[in-house]
Amino acid sequence: VYVTIIDSSNNFDQCSSQVTIVDTIKPIPLCFTDTLIRLNSSGAFTIDSSFIDSASFDNCKIASWAIDINAFDCSHVPQVQTVTLTVTDSTGNTNSCSTLVTVVDTTPPTALCFSDTLLRIDNSGNFTIDSSFIDSASFDNCAIATWAIDINTFDCSSILKTQTVTLTITDSTGNASSCSTLVTLVDTTRPIALCFSDTTLHLDSSGAFIIDSSFVVSASSDNCSIVSWALSKSAFSCPDLNIVQPTNYTITDSSGNVNSCTTQITIVDTIKPIPLCFNDTLLRLNASGSFTIDSSFIDSASFDNCAIATWSLDINSFDCSSIPQTQTVTLTVTDFSGNANTCSTQVTLIDTTPPTALCFSDTLLRID
Repeated sequence: VYVTIIDSSNNFDQCSSQVTIVDTIKPIPLCFTDTLIRLNSSGAFTIDSSFIDSASFDNCKIASWAIDINAFDCSHVPQVQTVTLTVTDSTGNTNSCSTLVTVVDTTPPTALCFSDTLLRIDNSGNFTIDSSFIDSASFDNCAIATWAIDINTFDCSSILKTQTVTLTITDSTGNASSCSTLVTLVDTTRPIALCFSDTTLHLDSSGAFIIDSSFVVSASSDNCSIVSWALSKSAFSCPDLNIVQPTNYTITDSSGNVNSCTTQITIVDTIKPIPLCFNDTLLRLNASGSFTIDSSFIDSASFDNCAIATWSLDINSFDCSSIPQTQTVTLTVTDFSGNANTCSTQVTLIDTTPPTALCFSDTLLRID
């Protein structure tokens, strides 16, 4: 810098000096008091100084803006962070200010459900699910905090009904989203068929016996309900006597599941025959002075619920010594099962055959 001095007579002189200009005034940093940033769909957010600097200035010129924190992620939610802005002018003077930065997550989770699912009811007739039965691969930019379904318990009343189950997922910030799955419940569990190992049935007085399931089943059950009972044979009669017959019991539940068991049935007859005898009968000795009878002389119309096997008499032969006595003859009838019964008839024997008179053709007598 040159300095020229002139007096009143116009005399002058000059000198020079080296002048250095410096700037020691710091910039004036101006920060927003606070700011709110929202994480993106990847769960991150990066800022620069424009998010912090409101209108910083310098007497000359600001050369740079720098912030101490510029990257945020899910770990910063919902914290309040102090971010410091440092402004530097072209002379190197610096100054700083701070902004309170709040990081929030407003992105809802992405709920992904199976389109449909098939559930099989358990042996108790129930089924309880959790979200894993509905959620296929739901995700969030940060983290899912809870999974909730509106229906989680099913029973027999739900069988073959398609129900819409809604899954709601909520992240750690409270953002929620939902999706739905069509759930169909089926019952593939067969009924439990429990039969008596064997049973003996007694024919009735008509020679027949009709059974229902109570004669065969000990304790059958199903996880839901049994709708039909069927026996391979329910009617028995005399031709079935003393034959061990495997009888199948088949049960079907409301879903069409079938199971069966077998009981060995033996048919017996313990009913005695009904003997019917004539009240009394009259027999005539033959020419030889004897008479032999069979049951037809005593039996009027004996019968049995099945069939009589034998007829027997305690007395069947008579002779002159039986005249003129009345004798009780007992008829015993026995059926094919060995059941026996008796009745009696009063038998009177008579002799109606005249004697045969035989005379000499002539004879000679001498007087005394």
